[in-house]
Amino acid sequence: MIGSASVNAVSVAESVSGEMIEMVGDLQPRRQVLVAERVLTCVPEDRGHPECDDGPVAVLIEAGRIIAVGAPDSMPQDPEIDVVDFGIGSTMLPGLIDTHVHLAFDGGPDPLSTLQCSDDVTILALMTDNAEALLSAGVTTARDLGAPRGLDLTIKRRVNAGQIPAPRLQTVTEPLTVTGGHCWFLGGEVNRGVNAAREAVQRAHARGADAIKIMATGGSMTSGSLPYEAQFTAEEIVAVVDQAHKLGLKVAAHAHGVAGIRDSVAARVDSIEHFSFMTALGGIDPEPDVVTAVAQSGTFVCRTVCAAWGEVLKKRTPEPDSLRQLKDSGVRIVAGTDAGIARTPHVEYVLSLEGMAAFGMTNWEVIEAATSVAAESLGLGRETGSIAPGKAADLVVVRGDPLEDLGYLRNLEAVFTRGVRHVPQVASVLSWNEIVECPKYVPGLQRRRAGGQEQRES
Repeated sequence: MIGSASVNAVSVAESVSGEMIEMVGDLQPRRQVLVAERVLTCVPEDRGHPECDDGPVAVLIEAGRIIAVGAPDSMPQDPEIDVVDFGIGSTMLPGLIDTHVHLAFDGGPDPLSTLQCSDDVTILALMTDNAEALLSAGVTTARDLGAPRGLDLTIKRRVNAGQIPAPRLQTVTEPLTVTGGHCWFLGGEVNRGVNAAREAVQRAHARGADAIKIMATGGSMTSGSLPYEAQFTAEEIVAVVDQAHKLGLKVAAHAHGVAGIRDSVAARVDSIEHFSFMTALGGIDPEPDVVTAVAQSGTFVCRTVCAAWGEVLKKRTPEPDSLRQLKDSGVRIVAGTDAGIARTPHVEYVLSLEGMAAFGMTNWEVIEAATSVAAESLGLGRETGSIAPGKAADLVVVRGDPLEDLGYLRNLEAVFTRGVRHVPQVASVLSWNEIVECPKYVPGLQRRRAGGQEQRES
């Protein structure tokens, strides 16, 4: 019978505690049945319509894959199966996805200074901490959109080897930028011309990049760089996209100003990051024809909603329904936080989702943007992003119904990556509209653990 957690279920929870971090990659979990009061499957067939299977509902997992979804009494009655019943008030949904993070940035008041004053050993330690923080926020897949010297590739190899508990990672190595352009300090400067652009893509592919990021416009983090100005010519962006697609890589374009956005859409990039329509006067001026072109092209948009947007909302610039307008125009919006930039800690993923709702999206649309739509944008729609037979068992279980309040996503009961259960190690402490100055990363000092305990590494 499937009911409350059995002895086997308890042993599973204990076996995936912090003490077994080094064996995560080699662990082959037994067959498991997970039971929750409600399940949000987020399957693409239900896109746009909130479907919640009320229950209880059971999910059968074997070898890291979802085998079946259905009523508890439809599951195999086998004493060798570990059963975990999360009980009344629980909601299971696909593991969350952050399409835009920077593991090498500390999320403090001045991430660039911290980065430039740190050696690679320290940066890798920070990246490890940040990857674990994402997992503790319920993020089971993340795309790192820029780190120096290929350090993101190093972290990805360690994650894939099971050396650290972390989300599935996609990496771009160093973002492509012009000489002295936005984020030049990450090492991705490219000579001018279409041939140089193609060669830069080829080098990134040869090193193991999963995607390409191009800085189509300037950005605020780099001194002397203007966010509203285009950096590359239209022809250079086309060359990057053409070469990347020939190699099977998707292209994410960092674009604030309308010229860079327009050129990126015309070149058929796969996603546009920020999409802010910044002007030389410091305002925001969306151009309807460009929005329409993005919607018609199917290009995904990541608005990188973060804590700083709370100040924007108070000023009502852009209007609080700006994401609603994009959705109504047919733009495909995905969740991405830009985690690591100033005042944007990696563990505060849910804050970004609450921000997306504050700017006009429904809770269901936000959840889709953070699961199935995000998975499609990364080319992982067949692997993750929904709860269906054959998909990876990337799951989160929370206490409460996030369709009623996205804040319930902070009430994590469990996080599963490919069927392996992880105990959240870092607590989310911020709520929407709360602007904080986060402390700089200090090597050797672990972050605040769930339960409020501070602990130093030995």
